Formats: sequence, C-alpha cells, structure tokens
Amino acid sequence: MRELHLMTIGESTAASARFGKASILAMLVFVDAIVVPADPKGHGPGDRLWAVLNMYVCISDASSFKWSGSRRPIPQETQSIIDEINGSLSAEENRLNGAIFSTMEDIRTFMEEEDSWAAEIPRGGGEVHRNTQFIVDCVVLIRSAVLNYHFENLRALLHDTTDYLKDLLWRKSKLCSDQSLRYLFLLNNSCFVTQQLESTKLIAWVQNHWELPPESKKYIDCYFEVSWAHVLSCISE
Repeated sequence: MRELHLMTIGESTAASARFGKASILAMLVFVDAIVVPADPKGHGPGDRLWAVLNMYVCISDASSFKWSGSRRPIPQETQSIIDEINGSLSAEENRLNGAIFSTMEDIRTFMEEEDSWAAEIPRGGGEVHRNTQFIVDCVVLIRSAVLNYHFENLRALLHDTTDYLKDLLWRKSKLCSDQSLRYLFLLNNSCFVTQQLESTKLIAWVQNHWELPPESKKYIDCYFEVSWAHVLSCISE
C-alpha cells in the first residue's frame, strides 16, 4: 500500500492535516456534478457512464493511499482529521459505485424505449445493430475498470449486463416478420457479443477455424429451418 506523508520533514501536525482535508474536500465537489442524474436525451447515459467510471477510479485511487506521518505517534487531533478525510473519500466512493449501477439501469431503460429497434431491424439485413455495439462498448468500459483497477464489486454487473443484452436481442428480434431475417439478426448480433465480451467461449479448432458456442449453433439451425422449410416441403411433395 502506498503512503502519503502529511509532511516531508518533521512530524505530522494538525495544520498539515487540515490543509490536506481542505484540498481534498475542494476536489470532491466534482463528484456532485457527476453523480447528479443526467438526461439520457442530453449527453446520453453512455457519456455519463464514462464520466462516473473515471471519477470512481480517481476517488478509489486516492482512497488507496495510506495516510501516515513519522514513526512517532500521531496526535489525536491530527488522527481525527485523517479519519475525516478517509471517511469522506469512502463516502464518495460508495456514491460513485451506486451511480455506476444506476447509470446502467438508465441505459437499460433507454434501450427498451429506443426507437431505432423498430425502425431499423425489419428493414435491415440482419447486421449487428448499433444499439448492440453501444451496450458492448459500455460493458467494455466496465470490464477495463475491473481488470485494470481490480474493482471486483463491478464484476457481477458485467455478467448481468451481458445476460440482459442477450435477452434484449431475443425480444427485439421478434420485430422481424421474416423469420429467416430474425435468426440471421440473432446469429450476427450474438456472435458479435461473444467475440467482444466472451471470447473464451470461442474454442480454437483446426486450420484456424472456430467452433461456435451452442447458442449461435441454435440460431444457425433455426435460420436454415425457416429459410428452407418451404423448399423442402415442395421437394417432399
């Protein structure tokens, strides 16, 4: 654990502790500006997620310091101020953690109500939808924080959001009246999610081919079934 000395020379004093407290409290006002809920139609929940995560990293980094003085016992007044600093940092860290989860809830609500699903999926060719890319980008942001800063408390959010995205794609695919297009949409989007977020599920095969996960295989089977069923029925006749 890193150490932050209250004085570079001499023993810790209440004056230097008060200076440290005032400096940190002045910076914590930025947390209020970020934690305040943003309008999804303004900057968007994706922008807010980026801002909250970055501030969370800064506050967590500051909280990781071990406030210390010299080898001599720290005076009670100084220790009290240090405890207040640590308490303030911990409180803001908890607020930001909650803001991350609430922002992801805002993103889910935004995705449920977003109009482009109904407008673009029926007219498209089953390609990866921009909303799929958007949610994947959000998950990648959180995953980077987990991997780079060991925020294990966010790991469950990664799995929950990935599972939510798969369920969302299944429900939105029903907008396709053409069943073959529906399963092509599911196949392309689920493969994209797997490649970006669950690459370990892609099992290496011979000659640089890849074995798809069972979920994608199911969509392939359904695609061929609905696309060729009428042809096969004619042949059987």
